[in-house]
Amino acid sequence: MSILLLQRLVFAGAVTDGPGAMHGNVGIRSQFQFAYDELIESETNVGMRDYSSHTFTQYVEFAPIRSLSVSLSLPIYQEKYHFRGISDMEFAPTLNTGSYLNSEPSTDLERSGFGVGGATIGVYLYPFHNRLWEERADRGAWKLGIAYRFGAGQHFYTSSDTGNRGAGPGASAFQFYGAFSSTNRTGSPYAEILTTSSGVWTGDIRDDDGNLLISNAELRPASSVDLRVGNEFTLWEDTAFAHFVELDLYSRFNYESWADLPSGVLLPNTLKAYDTYVINRSEVLRAAGGLGTNIQYNSYYHARLAVEAGYMSPQSIEHLYPISTNGTFHWGLLFEFRFRYRTTAT
Repeated sequence: MSILLLQRLVFAGAVTDGPGAMHGNVGIRSQFQFAYDELIESETNVGMRDYSSHTFTQYVEFAPIRSLSVSLSLPIYQEKYHFRGISDMEFAPTLNTGSYLNSEPSTDLERSGFGVGGATIGVYLYPFHNRLWEERADRGAWKLGIAYRFGAGQHFYTSSDTGNRGAGPGASAFQFYGAFSSTNRTGSPYAEILTTSSGVWTGDIRDDDGNLLISNAELRPASSVDLRVGNEFTLWEDTAFAHFVELDLYSRFNYESWADLPSGVLLPNTLKAYDTYVINRSEVLRAAGGLGTNIQYNSYYHARLAVEAGYMSPQSIEHLYPISTNGTFHWGLLFEFRFRYRTTAT
């Protein structure tokens, strides 16, 4: 039976989909992010900074029992900063620090990295879930989990001795996840939250040419909180074959904490005297709206495509210098495909 109404016959959103006992998921996720900054010093534009990243993640999830699953994921990162209209930084005696004001123009600079990040293992519970506990007729579904991200030897904030720069945060981290979804006459509202508590990465820091700058440096990438709330509207559904197409409207809010990072990575042409310093990057807030589509074919194949755009707050890039960003625009694109091993249409 096909239904062309905005009404779901099954209660639960995609974020709380549980695999069921001896079932599982295998998937890939491809996520792109873009941001555009103006570099500001003394209320003067001293350059532009463009950021882009691509994260390709492979993952597998398996449920030994119907209320618990374990997962393993492996990300591959690609990151790039492009600096335009920038100058060579000069020492400003009155400020006792560096400045881009009234200095000689420099050529554009591109700093990019590529690498495999640390694997993440997770355990997830489905304590109140209608697809797994159908006899209770619950109208809501929960997913709760904890995960550990392993550290990686190479990351975006250092290079190898041959000058090859890695990507990603590098440090290990604990992650805590929670999601809830329900259903009503207008769709399936949901909320999900992911918190990441970063650890410390210890190792050698090298510049773009592979020259050693700091031995056994201690870096702490940003910790974060990511909140997404939205509503999934069913555009079409065939319950006999478990086909459906959904429209997903959502808002996302993200907070990134301060971070301890090496000088001269997020800014170009910094003073050589500070190359051996670990600097503090300030907090960042982001807010965005998004539009997504969820498509499922039978019980086995599920795809998601989403695009979002929003605002990123100003930030101080390096505490050593009086240079910050203005509020800026950012956007992202996500594609995900999952093979869902299931023995029933649910």
